[in-house]
Amino acid sequence: MVLRILPAPLRDIRPDLKDRLRAAGTRYDFHSAQARDAETEVEMLTKLLERENQRYQAPTTKTEESQQPKMPLPDFVFKAIQMRPQGKEDLRHSAANAGYDVDGRSIHATTVNLVRGGKVVELNGIFATPDSEAAKQAH
Repeated sequence: MVLRILPAPLRDIRPDLKDRLRAAGTRYDFHSAQARDAETEVEMLTKLLERENQRYQAPTTKTEESQQPKMPLPDFVFKAIQMRPQGKEDLRHSAANAGYDVDGRSIHATTVNLVRGGKVVELNGIFATPDSEAAKQAH
């Protein structure tokens, strides 16, 4: 007597594969919807950024052009002193408001050179032109 072992019949996995396919399709649809939403958001944000860049750049260009100094710093300082006697701090603020990149040293050097050149006189820390009323009262 010969005993024969027959292999068990293979299980039909088609229903399992169909279930997995449906689940994968559902995940695919969900992620596709998320991707479309993200793409729409990226497009909207890109458009908003472009608008903001245009809006921001337009006034900046005008401001930068108007803030460019029109004359050398020594000429500006001399004209400011001609208008009225001023101290170094007032001159520094005026120059900064006119668009000059100044600090205390540049104003000091400018006023020292103007005094040495005889264009202005220093009266107790206030600079004036030699022919101004303040200079005449000091002498």
